[in-house]
Parts: sequence; C-alpha cells; structure tokens
Amino acid sequence: MDHTMLSQLSHYQDRHRLQQDVNELLASHRANLKPQVQRFGHAVLCMLSGTVPINYRGAQYNIPVTLYLDPPYPSTPPRAFVTPTESMGIKDKHPAVGDRGMIWLPYLNQWRPLDRGNSNLVGVVTCIIGEFSKNPPVYAKSSTPQAQVQPQAAQPVVVQAQLVNASPASAAAHQRVPVAKAVAAQLTHEQKLQLSVKAKVDAALVKLTDEHQRQMNIAAKENEEVTSHNKAVERGLAELRQDTDKIRRAMDELEDLEQDARTVMAKHQGPFDIHTAVAPNGRLAAQLLDNIATDCALDDYREYIAELIKDPTISEASVAQYTKEIRDTCRQQFLTRALRKKILRAIQASSLTSA
Repeated sequence: MDHTMLSQLSHYQDRHRLQQDVNELLASHRANLKPQVQRFGHAVLCMLSGTVPINYRGAQYNIPVTLYLDPPYPSTPPRAFVTPTESMGIKDKHPAVGDRGMIWLPYLNQWRPLDRGNSNLVGVVTCIIGEFSKNPPVYAKSSTPQAQVQPQAAQPVVVQAQLVNASPASAAAHQRVPVAKAVAAQLTHEQKLQLSVKAKVDAALVKLTDEHQRQMNIAAKENEEVTSHNKAVERGLAELRQDTDKIRRAMDELEDLEQDARTVMAKHQGPFDIHTAVAPNGRLAAQLLDNIATDCALDDYREYIAELIKDPTISEASVAQYTKEIRDTCRQQFLTRALRKKILRAIQASSLTSA
C-alpha cells in the first residue's frame, strides 16, 4: 500500500497499523490480493480483492474473495466475503460461508486488536485457505437445467490457476462481480426477498458508516481543540508559578531589609537623621562616597542613552553619536570602579594600621 492510497484514508483510526498489515500480507505472497480504495456513497473504504489458492483433492484452485477493512480497523476485524464469478455459485449450508458470501471463522470472532501477532491479515488469509482447502465454498454452474435444479450434486470446481496470470482488467472484472449475479437466472420468491433485504441492509450500512465517519471527524476536531486549550492552560500555570516564586523571593528580601532597618534603628535610639548616618568620617570615606555616587550617575546615564537608541525615529547619525556616548560612559565607569577598589584597599590598610 503506497502513500498515495494511504492519504485517501485519513479518517481511519490507525493508518500505520493498516499499512503495516496490508504490506505484510502482500509480502507473504500467500494470496493474489490487491489493495483498493472504493467509495460507497459518502463512505471511503479500503478493500483487498483477488483470489486465495487452495489444494483440494490433489488439484490447486483459486477462490475469489474480498476483504473489507473498515475505518475502526484494527479495533474491529476485517469483513471477508467470497465473491464468485457469474459461472460460480455458493454452496448451500457451507460451514464457513453464508448464502450471501460472508465468511465466518473463529479467527475473526476471537480477534484481539492489541495482539498483532495473533490478529492480522496474514492469519485471516491462512485460516481461509485452510478452511476452503477442506471444503471449497463454491461450485461450477452447469449449463443444463438439471444441474441448476440440483447444484449440490455438481463438482466443487472453482476458478483455475490460470486466473492468477490473467490480465489486470479481466481479474478486476472477476473481482467486482456482485454476489447477487452469481445466482441462477430464475430466482424464487424467497431469493428475491433475500436480495431485497440485502440491498436495504447494505444501504443502511453505508448510511451508518457515513454517520460514524462524520462523528469521528467531529470528535477528532474537538480533541484537537481540547489539546490546544490544555497546552495553553499549562503554559499559563507555568508562568503563574514562576511569578509566584519571584514574588516570594521579593517578599523574603523585603523582610530581610526590614529586619536590618529595625536593627539599625534599635542601635540609634532617638531621632534618626539620614544625612548624619551617611556622612563620611574621613577623607577616604568621603572619596569613596563620591566614587559610588559617580558610578551610579554613570550607570543611569548609560541606561538612558540605551533607551534613546531604541527609538525608531532617530537618525543613523544620532545612533552613532549615542553609541559613542555609551562607549565613553562605560570607559569612565570602568575607571571609576577601578578607583573604588584602590580606595577600599586603602581603607582596609588604614584600619589594620590603627588596630
């Protein structure tokens, strides 16, 4: 099964499993089956049509069959039918085939979707070959009226092996012959009623399949929307958790600062003068305070210029000038911070000497 055919089956539940099982069956060469995509009303189904080889009484024959793979596959087993040609008839009361060609097998009744090793198309075809080799489901129609009256007495002759090598057009013609055309020309009243009921059942099945497909499409769309909304909610929750962590850290820092402030205020009993608290008590301390003020001013100046550069209305000349100002400011800031380190070392040395 190629990707072109698979693309027409987008509504199928598990296209990967479908392609895997079909390709495995074709590679096994156990049957001359060809995958097809057919439209039945509004429903599009995958089917395998062709013949399966059997050995009956020392001779090899090919039985025409069709496997229908419904959209829920592999949750539901394939539907298998014998599709006789116009020169064939289906045996009455066959243990594995109904009078309309549907194949009944224990393998299909015990189908387990998750157990691919014991529930696959190769196993279905193998069971069909084994069952039909013991008892072929079709017989060759005779041209004499007597043979038509008693079809049970006819030999169970089926399509010969030459059909495998027939042209694709002729093979397709044999594969597509409806089961209803395999009965005799003279239908009884009961047979006509059965055909009428079958036609109604087929029409109802097509309608149900179409409705099921529509519901599956709606469910798939709703599932995509729910998944998208869930992802958006998860992203929002993650961002909310990050913001909560930031707020908690900020609150912890504020509590620490408040505790430090209370400690300082406890040491200075009485009115607290901010100007007196930050007044330098020596030449080096005054120089250090001026250095810190200069560094903060340069930092504010650099950030202000950086904001100006973001303005899309400024000219290229202004951008170049602002860039030069930032470089000069960074250079001054570097020298200021280097001087601060010298001041701090001098203060430390003075403290050691006085100690």
